[in-house]
Parts: sequence; structure tokens; C-alpha cells
Amino acid sequence: MTGHEPLPPFDPSDPAIRADPYPHYRRYRESDPVHRTEPPDKRLGGRFYLFRHGDVVEALRDPRLGRDWRRLNAALKLPPELDELQSMFYRWMLIVDPPHHTRLRGTVSHAFRPRRATALASYVEARAEALLDEALASGKGFDGVRQYALPLTVGAIAELLGVPEERREEVFRSIRALGAIFTGEGTGANLGGAARSAAELSRIFRELLMQRADAPEDDLLSELAAGLDPESEALREAIATCVLLFGAGFATTVHAMSAAILTLLRHPRAWAALRDERANLERAVEELLRYEPPLHGNGRISYEDLEIGGVEIPRASLVSCLIGSANRDPDIFPDPERLDLGRDARAHLTFGQGIHSCLGSPLARLEIRTALAVLLRRLPELSLGSQRVEWTAQVGRGPTKLPLVANL
Repeated sequence: MTGHEPLPPFDPSDPAIRADPYPHYRRYRESDPVHRTEPPDKRLGGRFYLFRHGDVVEALRDPRLGRDWRRLNAALKLPPELDELQSMFYRWMLIVDPPHHTRLRGTVSHAFRPRRATALASYVEARAEALLDEALASGKGFDGVRQYALPLTVGAIAELLGVPEERREEVFRSIRALGAIFTGEGTGANLGGAARSAAELSRIFRELLMQRADAPEDDLLSELAAGLDPESEALREAIATCVLLFGAGFATTVHAMSAAILTLLRHPRAWAALRDERANLERAVEELLRYEPPLHGNGRISYEDLEIGGVEIPRASLVSCLIGSANRDPDIFPDPERLDLGRDARAHLTFGQGIHSCLGSPLARLEIRTALAVLLRRLPELSLGSQRVEWTAQVGRGPTKLPLVANL
């Protein structure tokens, strides 16, 4: 502590924090930047929230803090009826450490390099144009999440993977039911529904991978399917990787894209600067990602006793790296509450740091730039239909709806 009054336990699910977390982040960052609360299980060492940029970077890069939840053993073990979900869960590169993580990430990392993302540019632009045509066909008002950002991001990751057009809705519906895993709401009936979805997704991607093994095409599914034995562990890993990539490929990008549109329309001068080409779109996207990141928390587990920011963190503790707070740290970003499209915001932590940094960041950047460019060109007088916006809950954060008026 630094002489300020003790703060109450930080609770990211508090409706006031969900609605506008930034004033709360500032209080903790200034008064209690490595903040301890009671862990969800008594067998854990503690629960810590990190609010400063430097502490978050340190935690994300420290090998003593990892993502392999199996190291907590019984403390976070799922019940036996969720074995299939747990089996898929533990094959995700997102929650394992080297060397397992290195091998899994290596099988797909080439598909997300900037050159491959750029190759998708024509698809993303054509899809954005078509979605806008459809949205405007029924009138001047439309939902920027449901009718634009969501189908655009789903289409892009499906195209990269090679999921056939006629099966994309089926995959999307099942992926959405895995929300208990992606959003951190994993309790009770939610996990039961997620387990059923895991079984359905396993079936779908097994079929698709085996089809590609027999008749390969120029897509990631075909690359993953090459030489697979139908009964092998390699196939089960490929299935889990497809599920993770599809879900993660749209779940955060749709938030980032929707929040970027909302932020610009709430800052008319910034919108006008981009519209009139007085601001650089590529640089602006980095500032928008800093200003409203789609993922505010990035969790780790401490594998041994360590210290961060002068605070002792015991082994088997949960450590939440608060990206949303780090991105507004005045030690890194002067006047951080101000949107500044001319700012060099590349030090933002929206895509993480270290070995678990976001694999799909080149594709996400491409999608956001393209979505904004199409809107700025087609609807230069675009405005918000309502100033009241509800935000998604838990660690993923973005508008649930985005009422837009074309003003043609």
C-alpha cells in the first residue's frame, strides 16, 4: 500500500465495474496495484490482480507463472461427467505450457503470419461490403454487432480454417455454447451445456478433417489433416485446435471491432479525421485497441513462490493480469484517458506478451482495419442510434448491441 485508504476486494463481475472499469482501475493502480483477494478455493495460495503495465508485462513473461491448470490438481478439477470437455480443454495450446504449448502452437503458427492474413484481405473486404449491403437493404438503421462485426469475424476465421460455407452456422452455434469456457462462467449447468457442445464439435471437426485427409484443399484444415490416423492422439489434438481457433478467432475480435466503431462514433473528431484521411488508419487501430481492449483479464497460475511489485505471491495462486488497466497506465501512455489517434500505442498489451501472445493478432488487425475502412467510405456520416450501450460480462468485453444509423 502507498498510504491510501484500503480498497474493497476487487470484483470484476461488479456491474459498476463492467459498465465502466477505468475509474476503478485507476484507483487500484494508484493505491493497491498488486491487489490480493480471497481465492475461490481454500486450497489455492491466493488471488492477485495486477493493475500496472510493468507488473503485467513481468507476469506475462515470467515462466514461473503459467497456464497449465492441471498443476492445481484437485483444486480446479472438473467432475467426471465433464471428462470429454476436460479432455478437449487440456489439448488447447491456450492453457498448456512448453514443451506441449510450443509443439501445438508450431502446428498452426504459420497460418496466422501477416502474409497469410494479408492473403485473406480480399475476402474480408468483400464480406464487409456484402454485409453492409444486407444491413442497409432493410433500412438506414442496423445493429453493428449482429449484422456486421459478428458475421464478418466468424466468416474470416472460418475462411482461414476452411470450414465449408454450409457448415459454418452449425459450427458457430456449437461454439457459442462453449461460452462457459471462453468467458469464465464455468459453473453448473453452463458447463454441462459446454460439455455437450464439445462432443458435437468433436464430431463435426472429425468429419471435416477426415474429408480433407481424403481430398485436401488450400486451407488450414487440410494441413492439419495430412497423414492423420482416425484413431490417433494427433487427430484429437487437431480437433481441439480447430475448436479453439474457431472460437478464439471471433470471440475477441468481434468485441474489438464493435468497440472500435463505438469509440470513434463517440469521438466525432476522430471519426472525421479518419474519414477525411487526416489520420493514419493503421496507427489509429493500435490506439483503439489500447483504448478499449476486448480482453481485460489474462490469467496465470504461480508454480512457485515469487514476488511482483514488492508483494509476495505464494505458490498455487491465481494471478489476473488486467490488460484494460495496463493499457491506461500513465507511466507508459501520457494522458491515457484521452483517445489520440496520432499516439504511438504499440506498447499496448491487448494481444498479450510472451509465449501466449495472441496468435491471431495479424488477422484481427486486418479485420478491424478493413471493417472501419468500409464504413468510413460507404457511410461517412454514420452515427449512433443510441448512446446507451450494454457491455458483455466477465473477461471478454465489448458492446452486446451497437445501434447504428447510416444517415445516407
